[in-house]
Amino acid sequence: MAKKKSLEDRVYEKINREMNEYLAEIKTKSPEEIVEAAYEITYKQEILFMFEEEDRFSNSQCRAILKTKNALDYLYQEWMEYDGSALDALRDSVDRAMDNQVIFFKKQEERDSR
Repeated sequence: MAKKKSLEDRVYEKINREMNEYLAEIKTKSPEEIVEAAYEITYKQEILFMFEEEDRFSNSQCRAILKTKNALDYLYQEWMEYDGSALDALRDSVDRAMDNQVIFFKKQEERDSR
């Protein structure tokens, strides 16, 4: 007997289907329009990736998103209204990476000076 699909699997399939439909629509656009849509494409893909994680969302969250029309676009629009910023996260990441390089090269200089 076939295993019943979990709520998470059903949500992933829904979001993935919506992403494929969105990408098919984008592919009909001009190169300029595609470039303009790059941010939206990227973050919709990031949202989709979240649904690949097991046990990330509760059953009630999964049921609600299954009922949501255009769920992927809804989640993306919520992201666009979010007070936080991807730029803030990027700044933190770049600062941390640069600090790591400073430490790396200081250690290298100390080793070389011995």
